Amino acid sequence: MNNQSYYPGMLNSEIEFFFEGSQTMYMTNGIIKPFSAITSCIEKTLTAELNKDEEALEILSKMFPNEPLKQLEKFTKCRFGGLDFSADINHAGKIQKGEYWDCPLRGNCKAEGKLCKHIKYNNNIIDSAEIALIKLLVTDMTNEAIASELSIPLGTVHYKKRVLYEKIEIKTKQELTLFAVRFNLAQPII
Repeated sequence: MNNQSYYPGMLNSEIEFFFEGSQTMYMTNGIIKPFSAITSCIEKTLTAELNKDEEALEILSKMFPNEPLKQLEKFTKCRFGGLDFSADINHAGKIQKGEYWDCPLRGNCKAEGKLCKHIKYNNNIIDSAEIALIKLLVTDMTNEAIASELSIPLGTVHYKKRVLYEKIEIKTKQELTLFAVRFNLAQPII
């Protein structure tokens, strides 16, 4: 896990994309710019990544016919939209595979899982119910409070928690917290 306490691009040439309001932004060398200001090098890196994903390319071609920059921006927003501590493009120009972020369209998007990425661990997809449970389990809420929040019996919380821990191969809340930070489900305290 990355223990840095600053976002990529704040102090270096790494690139971090994020979503602010309705605009896709990026940060590099301590400067925040709108997506429309990407350099040709960034554009080439993103285009190469998009071209590897035929399904995403097909969806974006239907959404924005004959508008390659809008296709690229939507791809970037969906695939890398969360502000986190892992560079979307590192200083060597290597692009990450994608990240989970709390998109407001999640659950209501026809392109879900195609443009954006589901959390996948040990070849298992972590579903939305498990994500909701993880987010509650890494707080200071008791299991009783979690059961109330999710409107399920306490025994079901214990069962779902056990199944989740087995699925992601952990045994403690501390390990779950590290998992949550790694997959952008919780932010580390800086």
